Amino acid sequence: MRAKLQEWAKAWGIYSQVQRFYMKWRHFRHYTGRNWGARRRIVSRYVASTPTRKLHISCGERVVPGWLNTDIYHGNIYLDARARLPIASDSFHAVYSHHFIEHITFEELMALLAECYRILLPSGRIRLVTPDLEKILKVVEQSDADMIAFFCAEDVIRNKAMLFNRLVLNQGEHKLIYDLETLKRMLETVGFRDVVAYPYTYSDDSMFKGMDNHGYLYIGEVSLCIEATK
Repeated sequence: MRAKLQEWAKAWGIYSQVQRFYMKWRHFRHYTGRNWGARRRIVSRYVASTPTRKLHISCGERVVPGWLNTDIYHGNIYLDARARLPIASDSFHAVYSHHFIEHITFEELMALLAECYRILLPSGRIRLVTPDLEKILKVVEQSDADMIAFFCAEDVIRNKAMLFNRLVLNQGEHKLIYDLETLKRMLETVGFRDVVAYPYTYSDDSMFKGMDNHGYLYIGEVSLCIEATK
């Protein structure tokens, strides 16, 4: 039924409007199903029942066992990562986010990093995966026809210029694209230490094992994976 609705909306040229309405409805339904009191209870039960507590921010439809999976549309609990986290200080061992921070402003990300620092236990770890400006520039320069066709499938013109705009702007969904130096300084500003970049899907920390495996083609080639310690 959903596929038929998408085909109908595309045929009538109103796909983007229908998609926005659908996502707002998902947001409202998830929010009302996880109101403030329910969110506090879910967090309390998770903290009480889980020895190693791990927060998954903006999980999308990927709900990972053992993690508190949060999102404004999906997951175990509604959570707007731009606001104060409904979590006690010094209570979590790990925080993870995959291709989310590029969707919020610089100020919102600084506030989120400060919140992550607050809720983490001493020596707790954070791992952020986000588009890497340096890698994007290299990928665009070295791109082949298959990659351009993959990312620019909906474009009338398919070339390196359109590929760059797809990767950086993502149809206007991205607010900022970071490099290692910028994100490292942001993490250190709120108090994190030992900031290290890792290859996609790899980490020295067993808590993050398998977390990058989203199955998206080419995603690892343009991703910056960075970890830091409280």
